[in-house]
Amino acid sequence: MIVMTYSEFGNLEQNIARSRPTRWKEILEMMEDTTGHLCVLHSHQWIHNNLHPKNILLMQEAESPMIIDFAYASCVQDGEQARSTHGRHPYIAPEVPTMGRSTASDVFALGIILWQLVSRVTFPDNALLDKDVHRIEAVPGMLDELWAITKSCLSHYPAQRPTPDHILAQLTQLHRLHGEEFINDETMAYIDSRAKDCDDYIMSHRISRESVFSTNLADDGIIHTASVTRSSNERLDRYLSLVVC
Repeated sequence: MIVMTYSEFGNLEQNIARSRPTRWKEILEMMEDTTGHLCVLHSHQWIHNNLHPKNILLMQEAESPMIIDFAYASCVQDGEQARSTHGRHPYIAPEVPTMGRSTASDVFALGIILWQLVSRVTFPDNALLDKDVHRIEAVPGMLDELWAITKSCLSHYPAQRPTPDHILAQLTQLHRLHGEEFINDETMAYIDSRAKDCDDYIMSHRISRESVFSTNLADDGIIHTASVTRSSNERLDRYLSLVVC
């Protein structure tokens, strides 16, 4: 028997999809708490290896996130097979197929979550990801310093990504400086536009439950897939890349 934590407030992915923060503090507090949990995990020499919003429960309404699901977690000291490609696309760092996982690969996943907390875009498990509809880019009106943090987490090179401790320190400073500011109309309009695009896409591109684990090889050699967790993602290095920043 496996006993898992229950949360009546759902997970972070559900929160991202259904809520619209109005002040930066609402977003920054969630970022700080999530990053703080990752700091603790890494301080004990553990890598989560499957960090994404569905694996972050909210223990109170719209707050108190807690990272769960350590099925793929590994101890840094134990090492890991270099070509292990389990996890959920697009949260798997680009170096994983050739270099294996590290704390930096968790930071890449965190960077996508930070971006989602601003853009409110979620990645479907019932449709193939699309390079335009699900693109990861700078959000208009986003705090410049926050975009700089997010972009550094998404660096193609793991050595250039910051540590969770460094990210947390920067987020705490931003919260102090900008927490009470309202999210501007430009950002809110972008969020609404991206939400509509994603909803419209699902309406016309939904795939069956039996097909969610399948992949689609395009003419250009790029592999398209739904955003689902797999024990192995074959040919991961050819998966569609969504990061355009």
